[in-house]
Amino acid sequence: SGASMERTLCTAFAFLSRPETQEDARNLQTSVRSEHESVDTAVDVLESVVGVRIFRPECSSHNQGVKILELPNGWRVACTSKVEALYLFNEMDAYFRHVSPVADGVIIDVGANIGMFLLAANAWLGRDAGGVPRRARTYLAIEPMGMNAACFTQNVAIHGAADGVELHRCGMTNEANARKGRMDFTYYPHMPGNSTAYPDEKISLQQSSMKREFLEGAEVFSCPVLTLTALLDQFHPGLEKIDLVKLDVEGAELEVLQGLSDKWWTIITQIVVEVHDVNNRVQTVEMLLRAKCFNTTVELHESGSNAWLVWGSR
Repeated sequence: SGASMERTLCTAFAFLSRPETQEDARNLQTSVRSEHESVDTAVDVLESVVGVRIFRPECSSHNQGVKILELPNGWRVACTSKVEALYLFNEMDAYFRHVSPVADGVIIDVGANIGMFLLAANAWLGRDAGGVPRRARTYLAIEPMGMNAACFTQNVAIHGAADGVELHRCGMTNEANARKGRMDFTYYPHMPGNSTAYPDEKISLQQSSMKREFLEGAEVFSCPVLTLTALLDQFHPGLEKIDLVKLDVEGAELEVLQGLSDKWWTIITQIVVEVHDVNNRVQTVEMLLRAKCFNTTVELHESGSNAWLVWGSR
């Protein structure tokens, strides 16, 4: 009954308000998916208690079609597309060519997808540790698409990687777009990592290298957006150093970088960005990083797709 549900929610919120259980509250976020008015109210309360934006139902596909894939190195990962999960796994080494994660450091993963970069960073940190797990102290993962975020959460659980990990279910953009509060994102169920706020650009770039059926069945969701500066100011205002930023946002890379204030630029020591070279965007991103006093390296990432990787370090 309604009264019974209300009593249950009140009891739950009293428990979640305790500081020692706030971490557990984060793990409950993925189960809150109903659009019923009372549960929407519960979501608002959870956001204030946990301090993490909860991805709302209108931005998410139904949690169907999740598969478990065993990768060549023995990892088991939750995904909705085995083809794409294998591709993501195979491309991870490229990100670490000119940057490296730092044990007990801070990593920001914009466009976290299903969590492959998190798993790769943890593996990289543990490779010389004699089997002893080494992790980032703080790992901020940002992913707007509901199915990707659900798989990310499941993969964190599968690999026991929850310590220090925060998942923010929203999109990143610049100040002008952030003032709108929301943007439309196109979700590709067969290739969810290609989901984007700029579908025309995505189709133009991928039409020569990707089978047409991979982009079929697209759905459009309106999702909350903000700047990376706003997110950091709200949730981590006291950060003194950011050891690595990885950014893979399918066409919005320049906008996301423009959403960083000088306060945050000055404490970033390493960054790697996947860039679609449209309208000289690769050169623009590289010049921006150089203007922020980074040493830069640029390499072609995907043959035939005009996607590049730009690294910065200092």
